Amino acid sequence: MTAIATGEAAGVTAEATGHSHPHPGVRYLPITDAGPLTVLLARPRTPAHPATAAFADHARRTLRGGAGHPLSPPPPVPSG
Repeated sequence: MTAIATGEAAGVTAEATGHSHPHPGVRYLPITDAGPLTVLLARPRTPAHPATAAFADHARRTLRGGAGHPLSPPPPVPSG
């Protein structure tokens, strides 16, 4: 964030970054014509926390909740 705040760089990130990494010198602007973003769960190859597998299973079940579920991916944007 410091490199962006000082004008050395610019970046594209997920909306959550603005909430989890606020910086007084960085302004987060939505890119309104960007397509949906694929989100991945990153975890160590060998889980170091006993709840890692349970969390990953919960995330998978939640995301399979179907359309209308709060954490479901948005429907595709029609082209044209």
